[in-house]
Amino acid sequence: MEEQKFKEYQKTRKKTLRIFTVENAIVFFLAFLVVGLWWFFVKKYVKANVQESEIFKTEKLLKVVFFDVGQGDSALISTPEGKNILIDAGSIKGATIEEGEEGELITEVDAAESVILPYFNKNNLTKLDAIIITHPHIDHFGGAIKIIDSLQVDLFVNNGQTSANPYLEELLNKVGAKKIKYINPSPGDILPVKEDDFELKFLTLRSLFTAKDPSPTNNSSLVAKLRYKNFTVLFTGDIETEAELELLGWKKELKSTILKVPHHGSRTSTSLPFLDAVAPTVAVISCGRGNPYGHPHDEVVERLNRKKIKVYRTDAASSITFLTDGIKYIKR
Repeated sequence: MEEQKFKEYQKTRKKTLRIFTVENAIVFFLAFLVVGLWWFFVKKYVKANVQESEIFKTEKLLKVVFFDVGQGDSALISTPEGKNILIDAGSIKGATIEEGEEGELITEVDAAESVILPYFNKNNLTKLDAIIITHPHIDHFGGAIKIIDSLQVDLFVNNGQTSANPYLEELLNKVGAKKIKYINPSPGDILPVKEDDFELKFLTLRSLFTAKDPSPTNNSSLVAKLRYKNFTVLFTGDIETEAELELLGWKKELKSTILKVPHHGSRTSTSLPFLDAVAPTVAVISCGRGNPYGHPHDEVVERLNRKKIKVYRTDAASSITFLTDGIKYIKR
């Protein structure tokens, strides 16, 4: 009897050992991997779609996309009625970006060709109701040259500042040749793109900064506030502390849901008084990966974190999209 029990035990043990072979271990690992990937997909995509349908009870949504254009700025506003407004257009390939700080960068990406126009093609968009260039630095206006060649543009907006940059001359010549309506907004002007519950208001300065002032080109950037019902975004170009302090005169007008952080997160901007006035819930920093200027600077990120402001960065998250019904909003 004892011998019989021992033989049965040996058979059971051999079967158990056969389970833990290398081949079976690989099968178990692959099965675990498949389940993990499936769960990631469900959590990231399926749940996101359910979330959108649960949050928004209407199809009339406004979308704001902050494009990843490397070291530069570009954001697209798409309204519920299908109007499209581009604020800045990134750089062109091979251009030299000088930030007035230590370092120099020759761009390797053509923002229009690599990022903005492919987005338009993918979404079957052929027209811009307006393109706004906040100031004449190549990392903000460069991509507009190809965009104007490729799309119907109804309105061109800039601050009227001149520059010896030949690319700017080329851009303005194209605007003139195509007979695109051209405006330089004054303080309090509303972008003439009309739609219910929507406006883009220019919180511009009384006058442009001059060569006698610090960083006159950056500080003369157009500043615009998007409002769709209760949802607001403040677009700030590359303004620095001097312009931020002047803008405090707008008082409660500055308060916004989302702040496009000025000047790529440079320490020259996002001063505490300005940040307190805007009081955003979310901050978006547009900057290039490994840029030689160190943008965003640590002290700016720390300042935002201390205020418990959620920070998104194009160098870390690629293009950043927000959807809103004017009351609630989500990032996707």
